[in-house]
Amino acid sequence: MVPLTVQPAAPAAPPATPSPKPAGSMATAANSDDTTLRALEAPAPDNRQLRRLLNSWLTTKAAVLAGGEVPAQLDQIAREAAIDRLREERRSDAASGQHKALHVEIADLTLAESAASRIAVHATLRYSDETLDASGRVIRRTPPTELNNAYIFGRDGGRWRLVASRSLN
Repeated sequence: MVPLTVQPAAPAAPPATPSPKPAGSMATAANSDDTTLRALEAPAPDNRQLRRLLNSWLTTKAAVLAGGEVPAQLDQIAREAAIDRLREERRSDAASGQHKALHVEIADLTLAESAASRIAVHATLRYSDETLDASGRVIRRTPPTELNNAYIFGRDGGRWRLVASRSLN
């Protein structure tokens, strides 16, 4: 699995455009025309497809919290409530003159529940983050840790979208 690292964007700069990723490189910030925001439409997605969907969410979340814009196509992979929570977290950071650099890697993904319109997965994530001020100075740091989270996906109109997440720790 390719680890995800998003570096903070300059406060006044537009979101970074993804560059080609050689094998073993870190993922970069997603932007509004990034193909990572493709809808997952398989009626019974496999583990690889669910991992791609979750990685798309995590990549986009990291890019937004680094100072990027919420992509218009984010509703292809997440419901409005999840998008609203992300917007609110970014608004709060921006009001404080801060942004975040998230480092996330999906270490393991296990199907916990599967039905025609609901899928739950348990993900083990390798995670760390930094909160930075407007000048890029680190003001808070979460050291590398392992998180165990549950992610719930719902099927809406033939596509799977993130509904909710919660810590299992």
